Amino acid sequence: MESKKQERTCRQCGSIFRQHKGTQVDKYCSRKCYHESRKIRKDKVCRRCSKKFYPSRSLEQLYCSRKCYFADKKEFHTVPKTCIRCGKSFAVLHMRREHSQNHCQKCIGELTAYKIILCKRCGKKIRVRQQTIEKGAAPIYCSETCYRPPRYTKCKTCGKTFRSSPTLTKKKMIRFCSRRCYYCYRGPSSSEERMIKTLKTLDIQYIREYRVEGSLYKLDFFFPTKNLAFEIDGEYWHKDTKEHDRQKDLYSLSQGIDTIRISDRKFMAMKNPDRFVLDVLQKHTGSQGSRRKIRPVNK
Repeated sequence: MESKKQERTCRQCGSIFRQHKGTQVDKYCSRKCYHESRKIRKDKVCRRCSKKFYPSRSLEQLYCSRKCYFADKKEFHTVPKTCIRCGKSFAVLHMRREHSQNHCQKCIGELTAYKIILCKRCGKKIRVRQQTIEKGAAPIYCSETCYRPPRYTKCKTCGKTFRSSPTLTKKKMIRFCSRRCYYCYRGPSSSEERMIKTLKTLDIQYIREYRVEGSLYKLDFFFPTKNLAFEIDGEYWHKDTKEHDRQKDLYSLSQGIDTIRISDRKFMAMKNPDRFVLDVLQKHTGSQGSRRKIRPVNK
């Protein structure tokens, strides 16, 4: 009886195998030979263990596994190191010996552990790491609100209460709620307010914004019993009005009024403005003309 199988030769290993007639012709004797023939890369020998392996990652692969790779590299060997906190010895990789941590695992766990401290203002609990506390960088307040609480100021123009910057409020630079209120303000400046407060403390009679007779000139502070006037000049507003101020002083002098001028910065820097005002008033006992020499106006 004729056999239903016929013999064929494997293209990969060269062995003879039998296959049924009438079926698709197989070129390989097994799946192993088939996959071996489909390989693009050739087998290599591991540099560490001399074992043959198929380079599945890249053609430049030299090791059969990561274990052999780390074992053959000096950089991955461990070296001893001393903990700067407890003094115990621990191992680190050779490649990280310079930049690795300086604490052992036990100390790292203690340093990264959280501790509870209380907020200085509200008493709320704050979670802080031990390492931060040892460095002296632990927070004192729990939030920005506790660190810099909001401050409110009353607008000098409209009287509206508004929230202002704590830094500017401390420096007394915030007085208006908007730019409109700033330009519409017609009241005294900060230096004039200080002068008013000083005169009220000393109980001295004065007239604010006194108009000199026969002109449109106004004096900041006029003392009728002394025929003396105080002018507080802001550096910004009076930097280009020297000639106008000189003519104003000459006209006031012609009306028997002496004028004392002082810059607002100098007045605000005085530690004892009461003494300054008293000394000036004591030197001027009446309308005897100005003690300062003022050049006449060039016509």
